Amino acid sequence: MNIEEALSLTLGTVTPSGLVVGEALFTSPTMIKQKWFELADHAGSWNVPVIVHASNLDEVHLMEFKIMDRAFRVGLSSTAMAQHEINDYHLRLRELKQQIREKH
Repeated sequence: MNIEEALSLTLGTVTPSGLVVGEALFTSPTMIKQKWFELADHAGSWNVPVIVHASNLDEVHLMEFKIMDRAFRVGLSSTAMAQHEINDYHLRLRELKQQIREKH
């Protein structure tokens, strides 16, 4: 597989639960710091371009305006998630927020 076959550009949807790409749910320190999920909760969801590498479906690369960031898979979108997965996602989200607070 060459690099052109391995990389694909697609749209992810920013939702109150996280960045949805396909059936997977992603988050990143930048999204948390800039309060994307809270904004999606208040103003509604929006799409952002992401790059997906076929050999690593646990992360995507964001390409939003001047931001280039990696987002990490934290679970499945709510349509495919069990309650324990949703709880695990929220725990990881709180841990990321705490890490950001500790750095500042």
